[in-house]
Amino acid sequence: MSAVAPFEYLRLVVWTYVGAAIVIASALYIAHREHQLGRERRRAAAAKPAPKPGEPPVP
Repeated sequence: MSAVAPFEYLRLVVWTYVGAAIVIASALYIAHREHQLGRERRRAAAAKPAPKPGEPPVP
């Protein structure tokens, strides 16, 4: 049993790194996607004509 223990520990370390990589990749993807959505929102807001004074804003 003592000869197997180092391999069990190594497996734990490997899965820890795999989990960390998944979390980091998810965070990077979310940041990238939010940046894209923000850019699209800014473009859409810039494309709408500004309301004239006294007129209600167009949704």
